[in-house]
Amino acid sequence: MQSGWKTSEVAGATSGSTRLPDVAGRKGFSLLELLIAVAVIVVIAAIAVPAYRGYMAAARDSVLVNQMRSMSVFQEDAKLRTGTYGGGTHDAAADVRSLAESIGWAPSSDDGTIYVVVADGATSWTATATDATGRQLCRAFPSGEPCPAP
Repeated sequence: MQSGWKTSEVAGATSGSTRLPDVAGRKGFSLLELLIAVAVIVVIAAIAVPAYRGYMAAARDSVLVNQMRSMSVFQEDAKLRTGTYGGGTHDAAADVRSLAESIGWAPSSDDGTIYVVVADGATSWTATATDATGRQLCRAFPSGEPCPAP
């Protein structure tokens, strides 16, 4: 008998008694070991997924802020030429490009983000960007600080 089970071959064992299999003869994982492995994976995922989402949101915000900072160069040029900041909208999906007509600016890539600029004469202007996911970011210029909460 070559199975991993030892029966009456063990000295002193009564007829019909069984023992657990030898560790050396066991193949595969027990249910408890698999449940522990799954639990470890779940804990790691519970930590990693929110961190990844936060990282991606910060990266999207960074792209929008960089686009707005490039816009500020065009705004300063418009102010030097006309005496005031320009306003308008850039929405490639709706084919609205009044911001390009006003200050000559267009984003480096049309990724579905809508930019709206509101100018307050020669003193300040605000830029609001809404990306394709609906995330909105607002900056007040010339300082570049986040817009005050409404």
